[in-house]
Amino acid sequence: MIESRTCFLPMVTPSSNFLLSLYRHYKAGVLPHAGGLLDQPHYYTEAMEILAGLDVQIQAEAAQRMRESLGNRSLH
Repeated sequence: MIESRTCFLPMVTPSSNFLLSLYRHYKAGVLPHAGGLLDQPHYYTEAMEILAGLDVQIQAEAAQRMRESLGNRSLH
């Protein structure tokens, strides 16, 4: 988790925002161009790999927080 007093939203470019919006489709197996993954533009596959890695990391951190929360409850 990143903590900052600066809003990062102005730093997100329209292209980045567009790729972020495509990630949900990527996870569902929907690709923007005909063909398979290797038929997609390199920038697209690179962005989806980065987002997938971050998604896994965020999910793992959330699961860890949940385990810690449940563990703390059993101590009371």
